[in-house]
Amino acid sequence: MRRTMVGVLVGIVALSGSLQAQPQGDTIDPAVVGYPQRMVAFGDSITRAFLADGNPNNIADQPQYSWATGTSPEVNSLAERIRTATGNLTATNAAASGATINALVGQVNAANPADAQYATILMGANDVCFDEESDMTSVADYRAQLVSGLNQLTTNEPEARIFIASIPDVFKVWQTFKDNPAARGIWNQFGVCQAMFANPESTAPADMERRQRVRQRIIDFNSQLSEVCSGYLRCRFDQNLLFNSAISPTLVTADFYHPSIAGQRTLASNLAQASFDFTDQAAPVSNVTFSQTQGAWLATLSATDDRGVRGLEYRLPSQTTWTRYTQPIAVADQTTIIVRAVDINGNTEGSRAWSVPAAATYTVFMPFVKLNQ
Repeated sequence: MRRTMVGVLVGIVALSGSLQAQPQGDTIDPAVVGYPQRMVAFGDSITRAFLADGNPNNIADQPQYSWATGTSPEVNSLAERIRTATGNLTATNAAASGATINALVGQVNAANPADAQYATILMGANDVCFDEESDMTSVADYRAQLVSGLNQLTTNEPEARIFIASIPDVFKVWQTFKDNPAARGIWNQFGVCQAMFANPESTAPADMERRQRVRQRIIDFNSQLSEVCSGYLRCRFDQNLLFNSAISPTLVTADFYHPSIAGQRTLASNLAQASFDFTDQAAPVSNVTFSQTQGAWLATLSATDDRGVRGLEYRLPSQTTWTRYTQPIAVADQTTIIVRAVDINGNTEGSRAWSVPAAATYTVFMPFVKLNQ
């Protein structure tokens, strides 16, 4: 007689798959949303509102008319708009007349005690407005100094929202006033932006080509502003709004170059629309999915927001600096990562910790048959 015995083999195998993780514990860092309480403006004579009232007896900075931090109701600066909405803003004007882009790091460090939550930058006109075209800042140097300034600013104030305005089109200023005898006299007498304004009436090829080269340098600088700003989660560029803005006689003061009070008011109105929308007080929400393939874990980060997500960043619990998320992260079993998302208005989610689960295992039952004689 043949006897049959049926048994079961039990095996444990690890399979590939993905797990929707849950954050562990409470929020580690609070969310940063809505209006700032501290603002700093970096830049040059435009932000200092040099000669804004056009009074020849007061040829000086007039920061009360600044588009960024001015207190005059005639301008309704970005700072005043925030104060109107919240009643609470400390604004510091760290700009300096005559400054070129290589002054940005110094301005940032000098303003460090102000503890900026919102920073504006408008710099670059002085990097083309030299007496000689050959003295203009190179595009490579402009970019390098911009990167240094932004690196220092984001090191000093990692969560500050940064708004960068494009450099105005000085060529349009020449077009507007080249036939004005008073403008030509001022430009010549005081050596105003001679790289562009020298021989203002000349139509000689050499002068026309020079003006186009100077204008192209401004365009190139603005391209650097856009590209570099895109590399920082909380940075917004005005998308060349200021460069593309029209120039009219009422917007320029007595030197036929700097913005008048009306010009500063127009700057404030236009750039307020291009900057962050502080009425958005909803933080984005991040999510982490862990996937396992052949025993290796990958953390995939994502986020949602009603206005739009700008990006995410993460760090380990032992770290103090954040890394911008660009692709799935390789992690080990039971590792903890801290994640937060940033939306297009610079709102930052309260950071949360997510833990990699232990390697997933599955029990498999395999029947066997044994025949006995």
